[in-house]
Amino acid sequence: MPTAAATSIADKLHERVTAIVESTKGLSDAQTQQRPAEGEWSIAENLSHLCGEDARAFLTTVKRFIDEDVPTIDITPGISFFESRADASLADLVDSFRAQYEAIGSYLTALDASQLNRTGHVPLFKETPFGDYPTVEQFVTVISDFHLNGHVAQIASAKAAIGA
Repeated sequence: MPTAAATSIADKLHERVTAIVESTKGLSDAQTQQRPAEGEWSIAENLSHLCGEDARAFLTTVKRFIDEDVPTIDITPGISFFESRADASLADLVDSFRAQYEAIGSYLTALDASQLNRTGHVPLFKETPFGDYPTVEQFVTVISDFHLNGHVAQIASAKAAIGA
């Protein structure tokens, strides 16, 4: 039976994923390719970034907390990984994004309390309230509450800028 903490995190992930997926409904592939302004990511670039380097990147990172003893998780912000997905349709990007984060939610609900409390070294998080040795629970919370929420706002801003 999933822990309350794992269920809560999985529910938050699901809410954020739903918000992002819903925000793309009714958009054409051409609209999602439009950059809202010079130097800002298009909606497609945002989705590609959220998919990571490959379709399992984030899930693989979460699993490292369990499989390794205090893994170092190096995160380089600001990479869209879009070059390899430039020809992907909106539907493909959304499907890849949704599948990855649903798999993470399922994985989390299979973890027990001791697993959720395993730590990793995430240098990028040093200045966050969690510090640079977050637990699995804290790591996924940062991704859900800050990273995904930030992209919800970026996508909304991009939609407004392109008149969608």
